Amino acid sequence: MPDRQRPSKMVIVRRALRLRCPLCGEVPLAHRWFSTPPYCSNCLGLFRREDGYWFSASIFNYIFSALLGLALFFVWVDGWPTSNAVKVVALAAFVVAFLVLFFPFARAVVLAIDLAVTGANNDDYLDTYNGPNRKIRRLRDQHHNKGSDP
Repeated sequence: MPDRQRPSKMVIVRRALRLRCPLCGEVPLAHRWFSTPPYCSNCLGLFRREDGYWFSASIFNYIFSALLGLALFFVWVDGWPTSNAVKVVALAAFVVAFLVLFFPFARAVVLAIDLAVTGANNDDYLDTYNGPNRKIRRLRDQHHNKGSDP
C-alpha cells in the first residue's frame, strides 16, 4: 500500500477550482466539458465514488445559478428602466449559459468539499480501493492486471 501525502483542505479546494485533480494537482479534472474520467491517471485518485455521485453537483450548479439569476434580477429592477419581460428573458438566457459554463466547476467543488470534509483515505484511490462499488473494483482489477501483463 503506497504511502501518500495528504493535501490540506485549502490545497484540495485550490486544485479543484483550477479543474485539476484535488489530490495531486497534476491531471485535468475534466477531459471534455461534460465528462470526467473515473480516476486520475497520475495518482489514481477516484473522481467518481458511486452511481449518482455527480447528482449533488447538478443540484449545486442549479441552485447557485438560480440564486445568481434572482440576485441579478433584483439588482437590475432598480438599475434600468426595462420591462420585466425583457429582464426575465435576458436573465433566463444568462442562467442557462451560466449553468453550462459553471458545470465542471460545480463537479470540482463537490469533489473538493467531499475530500475536504471526509479527508483523503485509502478508498479515495483506485489501487487501494476496498469499498462496495463493483464498477470501481472492476477498474482497480483492470489497472492491476495491466501492470502484470508481459
